[in-house]
Amino acid sequence: MPKFDLKKTQEVVDLFEVDRDSREEEWRQKFYAAIVDASMATPKDQVLQGPDGFPYFVLNAPPPNEGFETFCVSHILDTCLKEGLGIVVQPEPGPPQWVFPYGLLWSFKEFGAFELAEPDENEDGDEHDHGHDHKEEEMDADDEPEGGESVLTSQPSASFFPAYARKVIKDFLQKRVGSSDLQVMMVNDPQDDPQQSLSFNIFAEDFQDQQQFSNIMYRLTWFLPRHYGLVSMSKGSDLAKSFQPL
Repeated sequence: MPKFDLKKTQEVVDLFEVDRDSREEEWRQKFYAAIVDASMATPKDQVLQGPDGFPYFVLNAPPPNEGFETFCVSHILDTCLKEGLGIVVQPEPGPPQWVFPYGLLWSFKEFGAFELAEPDENEDGDEHDHGHDHKEEEMDADDEPEGGESVLTSQPSASFFPAYARKVIKDFLQKRVGSSDLQVMMVNDPQDDPQQSLSFNIFAEDFQDQQQFSNIMYRLTWFLPRHYGLVSMSKGSDLAKSFQPL
């Protein structure tokens, strides 16, 4: 339940005073701890489209010495996850003070932390950067990891891939790919980091423009927690037989 904490609001405002070049890991963790329940304001147009093309719910520092309707991250979290929204904090004047892609909100909801993986040293909340670097692996039928440990496939559990995220990602892929036969699997590769990845039946062979395929795969990372992997595979891979409806 949201706490709507004005003390946390002041902590957020004070953190915004820190020069961006000085915002290292300690700053990040203080910001994450404060922003969850900090009482924030939102403009009349609560959702804006970022330059990356994704929609974001806007949270602003409240106007000084004025009344305002209170919003906070824990208050709007479930709505954002259901509607496929990220959160942008104080977008004006640009650049934003901070940007939460969908995947960070999913991570907080399910795992209690925005980031479980080690953050990218260059990550600074830029809307153009999804903040984590998922590999696009082309898995073929003959792939066998060194060391004899097999790549395993299964269906992701409801805790690993909850229903709200399934729907949001399915809607995104239907709009981008135009297919109603969307499928998913979880890939567990002991040789990979991260070890557990999601894979969708989006195949490079189906695209005349390979840049379009790469763009879809990259944009999928916006939706995923940073400690999740994302892999692609060839249509002829034996692993592709493990796909099940999304």
